[in-house]
Amino acid sequence: MRTVTWIAFVFGFATLRGEVVRVRVTDDDARPIAGAQVRVIFGATLADGTRDVTVPFLTDQLGTGVARGRAEFRTSVFVAKPGSYDVRVDGLRAGQDHDVTLVLRERKSPIPLHVARIGFDRVEHFPKQGVWLGFDFSAGDWIAPHGRGKIEDLRFRFRNIFQGYGENLRNRLAESMARNKQAVESGGEVWTEEKYKLQVGNWDAVFEVSFPGDKDGIIEETLRYLPYNVMRLPHAAPDSGYVPSWRVEAKSYVPPQLRENVGFFLRTRTKLDSRGNIVSAHYAKITGDIEVDARGSIRFHYYFNPVANDRNLEFDYERNLFPKDMVGARNVPLRP
Repeated sequence: MRTVTWIAFVFGFATLRGEVVRVRVTDDDARPIAGAQVRVIFGATLADGTRDVTVPFLTDQLGTGVARGRAEFRTSVFVAKPGSYDVRVDGLRAGQDHDVTLVLRERKSPIPLHVARIGFDRVEHFPKQGVWLGFDFSAGDWIAPHGRGKIEDLRFRFRNIFQGYGENLRNRLAESMARNKQAVESGGEVWTEEKYKLQVGNWDAVFEVSFPGDKDGIIEETLRYLPYNVMRLPHAAPDSGYVPSWRVEAKSYVPPQLRENVGFFLRTRTKLDSRGNIVSAHYAKITGDIEVDARGSIRFHYYFNPVANDRNLEFDYERNLFPKDMVGARNVPLRP
């Protein structure tokens, strides 16, 4: 009886205690930030009627603080401080303790930039396959004759190969073709085999990025990319470390391997003197992965500074240099 009572006591104490979330807030150089406003939200709809419970606190001189609560399905952490970009982490697993270190980035010198979300508001197909296609950051479009672009900032080349259908898709294709006659008679849409291939076929693809000029290039950034921060990449583009090409393979018949912890810096329009030294260059960044659909489309979110030799890429969200009615020129809110 005593054993049963002890077990019940321990279980009841653990339930009462709930989870412990320890939060540490630093800057990019791992220095603690005191006075950051933290909210830990324990998400729950419990039998006693309790719903989400928010535990607020300010970080101490070590940049730390602790929250205790009970979560039924997830826990979220929000961090803010005047003069810094907000931070938000969702989906911390319920029923266990968490130690979370988060980086706050200071709001320094936001500037107007060309910012566009290519392929988000409408599907952006590659105009051609197997050839290098130029893209103009300041126009947000392909180089003529495929678009309105005039200055080639970087080049894309896309190639894909049809790999047939799975067994179930072959059966569906036969059924679809059999229904085509009925569709024609009823005025409905006819799915040709080419359309069926594109929509549900298996495709392998190779996508490449290159640049028109010497010392143009790209940097894949993972260590300093913060997916939970409004300011996902550092304020300024690096002055070195750029490579002249980037490549990825894609398959339409496997779940997409979209990476959440990656961004890119780019240097373009680079001009050199007679000794090969950089005289001027322009800088850009891509937040998030470059998403390539093996059936023939692309999606990416970029920021471009039109001022030569200015590596600042901290965007003023109220001053997009693209017109508001341009497709893809939607600004991102300041809160994560």
